[in-house]
Amino acid sequence: DNNVREILARFEPEVVEEAATDQNTGITRYYRSLKQPILLQPGSRKALLVIAHDITDLKQTLLEIAERERRYDYAMDAAGEGIWDWSLSEGKVSHNSTWGEILGFQNVDDHDLEFFTGLIHPEDREKTVQDVMQAINNDGHYESEHRLRKSDGSYIWASDRGRVVECDTQGRPTRMVGRFSDITKRRGAEEKLQEVRQKLERTNTMLEQLVRERTSELVTLNRQLEEMVRRDPLTGLANRL
Repeated sequence: DNNVREILARFEPEVVEEAATDQNTGITRYYRSLKQPILLQPGSRKALLVIAHDITDLKQTLLEIAERERRYDYAMDAAGEGIWDWSLSEGKVSHNSTWGEILGFQNVDDHDLEFFTGLIHPEDREKTVQDVMQAINNDGHYESEHRLRKSDGSYIWASDRGRVVECDTQGRPTRMVGRFSDITKRRGAEEKLQEVRQKLERTNTMLEQLVRERTSELVTLNRQLEEMVRRDPLTGLANRL
């Protein structure tokens, strides 16, 4: 085939992955083959030595893992959540398409950690970074609510969660994955509810003060009435009636 002719023409060894389907059973098996060009005798025509290893089980396992990852990505996309994958050793963060859609960065598939931290609102940045480092240095679990800057400069509230999933031989974290969702509407509703609660508290305080004032006035009027009943308003003497 073309691959064989190319290897013989270059006369250099090559490792390739190939698939072969049994015509009778329809079962496909996968092979990793070393193809080594050789000369049968000095000056004679070229031949090809092929050493093939059956990697069907490994290939099927990798395909199953890839399929599970695709299903997971589909589920997260349907849920409207952004997925991030942080390689601590490389300092790189990659994510799914929803991550970019939420923040408006359509053409950013991966980036360094500084890009991400630069998106965090200045008032939330220090606390968020502390939470991440706490997770890395302790139990491996991270959770935070903070503001993130979109590509247009506006901010959203994000609920962000992650955990350490890989460590090196010394137990040092090397990979962390997580997800985040836009909770701007929820935070807005909570802030409005808090405003209403504060207004009610102020109104209750004013009403309580008004009741105290009116009660004090009524007490004073009752005392004045009692005095008028007991004493003659002209002479100031006790009222005979």
